[in-house]
Amino acid sequence: LQFGTLQGAKRFPQNFAMVLCYLCLRLNCELQYRSYVFSDS
Repeated sequence: LQFGTLQGAKRFPQNFAMVLCYLCLRLNCELQYRSYVFSDS
């Protein structure tokens, strides 16, 4: 059990970083898309 929780704690920051990276990329794409649409019209 202790080994499992330790492994889970080790794996958690990696998943958290991946989620943060995904959110940043998505937000960046959304902002670029909006600025492109607004500048086009």
